Amino acid sequence: MEVFDIHVHTVTKEIKELIDYAKKLNVKKMCLLGDVLKYGYNQSEEQVREINNLTIELTKKYPEFFIGFCYLNPRNSKKFIEEEIERCILKNNLKGIKLEASVFASDKKVFLIGEIALNLNIPILHHSWNTLAMGKNPNPTCYQTDPEDIVILARNFPKLTIISAHLRGIDIRGIISYKNHENIYVDTSGAQPVVGIIEYAVKKIGSERIIFGSDTYYPNGRDLPVQLKAVEKSYIKTGDKEKILFKNFKRLLKV
Repeated sequence: MEVFDIHVHTVTKEIKELIDYAKKLNVKKMCLLGDVLKYGYNQSEEQVREINNLTIELTKKYPEFFIGFCYLNPRNSKKFIEEEIERCILKNNLKGIKLEASVFASDKKVFLIGEIALNLNIPILHHSWNTLAMGKNPNPTCYQTDPEDIVILARNFPKLTIISAHLRGIDIRGIISYKNHENIYVDTSGAQPVVGIIEYAVKKIGSERIIFGSDTYYPNGRDLPVQLKAVEKSYIKTGDKEKILFKNFKRLLKV
């Protein structure tokens, strides 16, 4: 069964090793989200541009294998955000927008980005986690978006495609929160594999709203085969696995 991975980070230009390794696992395409933690959680405009430059370079160097998302910090100026979206999406053919932990997804600074993404008909992939399971946030500059924050964004933009990262990070709480919001999708990455979480998500929100993501952070990060097996060995129908592993990716990103 072929695999399309929607959640990959890179820190280097030299990633032929990753491509060769992924192809052995039948991965046909990866979506690059940028080295989003290179400069912490509140990157300057120059730092955001640098992060996106690497994504653009790799998607041009390996267009048959990589697509990319434009990383943004909503705390940057409106002028820069608009210019960077134009540069990344319209001029360099990136396919969506990535937001991390610079602000909560419910922050009105994100709404500007939501409006632009909706007009361009591109998705936003937003970091999310169940902070109730984390305890006190050790980093006050890190705004960990909870599932409820994603829901607020979805309610304000009901026609915007929102991909909530980290199924195992949002856990059951997130799945329940997203159940009645059909414009919210989830990727399978985040935390360690947990028995039953994929089955629960399929039952509650449907396999058509779940997308495989490994959170591979080359040359470090999560182990790609482990993330794959969490889906491949789950107790769901073959048709559901196909939707999660490649069909939903192709449909949403028009690949």
